[in-house]
Amino acid sequence: MDYTIQELPEEERPREKLEALGAEDMTSVELLSIILRTGTQGKNVKELSSEILNEYSVSELGNQGLESLKEFEGISRVKAGQLKALGELSRRAERAERETIENLSDVRAEVGDMKFLDSEILRVFYLNSGNEVV
Repeated sequence: MDYTIQELPEEERPREKLEALGAEDMTSVELLSIILRTGTQGKNVKELSSEILNEYSVSELGNQGLESLKEFEGISRVKAGQLKALGELSRRAERAERETIENLSDVRAEVGDMKFLDSEILRVFYLNSGNEVV
């Protein structure tokens, strides 16, 4: 470990950066650092977050088992549980945002812009069993 988070300039610290810039302007490593809060004796939280995200993509992270997450030095059962809970919240948010196509008017609303096209195109909607666009 080359540095602790406290040794970083204030504008580079994850929590301070979140307050100053907002979450959308932060890296995945910085966002994960905020969730994890602390690193280990030999590894600051940004290094720990980077190590985890080098192993798993952001989308894979929430799908990992608790035991897989606890294999990282510095990830306790509590932190592993927090990551699992975050993954589930993300999945639920994604499901809530999915658009459904229930009837012909829903389809018309989606393809209404096509009537102004100069040439024909084919637009396909893939739906799951709940009529949600996949």
